[in-house]
Amino acid sequence: MQYLKFSSLSLKPWGFFLLVSLVIASCAPPSPKVPDGGLKQALFEDTGFGLGSHGSNLTSKEQGECAVESRYGSSPSAPVSLLVCVSRDAASGERVKYRINYAKPSAGHRIWKIAASYPDKNVADFNLDKLEAQFGTPRRVSDPLALTWQKDTTFLELREDQYGVHFQLWDRSLR
Repeated sequence: MQYLKFSSLSLKPWGFFLLVSLVIASCAPPSPKVPDGGLKQALFEDTGFGLGSHGSNLTSKEQGECAVESRYGSSPSAPVSLLVCVSRDAASGERVKYRINYAKPSAGHRIWKIAASYPDKNVADFNLDKLEAQFGTPRRVSDPLALTWQKDTTFLELREDQYGVHFQLWDRSLR
């Protein structure tokens, strides 16, 4: 059986590189833990979409009944700019209507805005304590009620009017 022989000179550059990368990694501050995927995923449970996602989730059937409202270009197969969906919970019969805005294909065709409406609900139906535990204390405006959270360039707004409760989640830096 023949053994491979390495000279000590050939290991020195790799050893030095390994040592430097370990030192750098140990000095870096730990990445902050963002609960539940962070603010960009705030409406994911109800809509199946998160900010920054690409157009690939247009094919998923779990999001409910969806229709393309507008596209980039005049072709029927052009990339979607606005998707409108209605999802109904089979158990409770509650529905969510949501609109998904996509960035231009040249900007990566990413979701930059999600607007979800709950026509049969009011703010008292939502667990605001859970939202505050996840995203912190919101900026609050009364009459009409509006709560706003911000994390870096991402915003989440909850407001109530005579048509129900509306969430809007957006990050214009994704456009």
